[in-house]
Amino acid sequence: MEEPPDVIIVTGATGFVGTHLVRELNSKGRTCIAPNRATLDLTDNAAVKAFFASNSARTVIHVAAKMPSFGDDTLENILRQNILVTANLWKATKGYFVFIIWVDAYGTPVQLRINEITP
Repeated sequence: MEEPPDVIIVTGATGFVGTHLVRELNSKGRTCIAPNRATLDLTDNAAVKAFFASNSARTVIHVAAKMPSFGDDTLENILRQNILVTANLWKATKGYFVFIIWVDAYGTPVQLRINEITP
């Protein structure tokens, strides 16, 4: 079995799942690079490519997601941003890409009306 990489990019590292993931990876001797919205616009493909070119990480664990809020976000905007971010990260990854999504990304059924079988 191949040894896991030493340096891993983790998006969403300040969220519930990301926080625990980074803590566990660090305890196993891995170094996590955790970009956030203030340091990297993940919807900007050129910025994502430049970020990947500037580090040696070959693995991405993508846990970040734009969540529905009570502000101006529309379902279309939330989905567009999540799909665009995922695509940008996947295209820029130099090695392994792990995508983790959890139930909160769906929101309440009344808010979004989507689930695992929604086309």
